[in-house]
Amino acid sequence: MLIGADAGDNFYVLICNEYTPYVYYWDRTHLHAYDDKLNHDIAEQDECGHLYLVATDFTTFFNQVIEQLNEEKGRPTDDRNT
Repeated sequence: MLIGADAGDNFYVLICNEYTPYVYYWDRTHLHAYDDKLNHDIAEQDECGHLYLVATDFTTFFNQVIEQLNEEKGRPTDDRNT
């Protein structure tokens, strides 16, 4: 399930198995295809781009997004109430 996108139109995807949902970054535009520092978690199929694990559950992903937004606004990263 698509749950978000970055400015380059690459998506964040929620993939659920029988035990837990995982959140992946889908590099469908191949923005990071040649970045030696990144190792993909799910290899691309039919030239659609690799997927990279970013969180082991949705709550962790959501908290990472909030922390990033707070940092960009100069707020403490533990300030989740505003």
